[in-house]
Amino acid sequence: MKLFFDTSALVKLFHEEDGTRAVEQLVVKESTRVRVLELAKLEFSSALYRRYRGGELDDANLEIAMSGFLQQMSLFEVIGLDGAVVSRARELISEHGKVEGLRSLDALHLGAFASGADEGWIFVCADRRLAGIARRAGFEVIDPMEGSHVVGP
Repeated sequence: MKLFFDTSALVKLFHEEDGTRAVEQLVVKESTRVRVLELAKLEFSSALYRRYRGGELDDANLEIAMSGFLQQMSLFEVIGLDGAVVSRARELISEHGKVEGLRSLDALHLGAFASGADEGWIFVCADRRLAGIARRAGFEVIDPMEGSHVVGP
């Protein structure tokens, strides 16, 4: 299985919350390949610090999560944020920004995914809005919060 994780789903692998079990079940399969956008590193750190400030993580768990994340990232295919990704993200915002509210960082993840989607990759996303946009764009999506695996609209 070839899975592209946006940050909303990736965080669940390193912080126990709703959807964590579903994400773990996807990633632990030996045949699974995981891709992420390089931007996920920055967003992941920001998300963990937000949870720390909110009292969901203490110092020890924050350190464990950050350390585990860096180790795990070395096993993933990391897609760089290049001109092709930005261009595809801009196209997606033109198609889905006006009515559906596609945001810039979400568009970058979806743009990176879309660049390799024809190779059989599945978009894994725990953000209901972004998952819906990806489905309406015709992409195969797994939402670990719903346990759903849906193709297209």
